[in-house]
Amino acid sequence: MVTECECPGPGYCHRHRCEKTTHWYILCQTRPDYFQLWEERRGPGQESVTIKSRKDCRHRGLEVRKHECNSCRGNVQLKVYSCNIHGECTFVNSVPNAHCCLNCTEFEAKEIAKEDDI
Repeated sequence: MVTECECPGPGYCHRHRCEKTTHWYILCQTRPDYFQLWEERRGPGQESVTIKSRKDCRHRGLEVRKHECNSCRGNVQLKVYSCNIHGECTFVNSVPNAHCCLNCTEFEAKEIAKEDDI
C-alpha cells in the first residue's frame, strides 16, 4: 500500500465519508494524489458542496472569546469559536486550548439550501 488508506475493501469509507467503487478503492490505496483529494473532501464520490472556506464548517458555533495574537503585527485579536468536535477552534492561527480549522480532518461543510428546496 502506497497511501494511508484504512479501508478493508470497496464500500463505504468512514474516513472520507463516501461510497467507493472497486476502482476508487484501488486509487485510494495506490495513488497519493487521489488520496489527498479525498482527504481535502474534493475526491470522486464525495458530495459536491459549495463552500466559501473553512468558516462554513457545520461543527463551528458562535464566537466565545478573543485571544491576543503574539506573532501578529500590532494589536490583533483572534476570534475563538465553539466547536462541537474540539470544544473550541480558530480558523487559521493556533491558539492555546483551541483547535485550528485550517487542516482539520473532521471538517464538514454546512448544507446549503438549493433554490428548489426553498
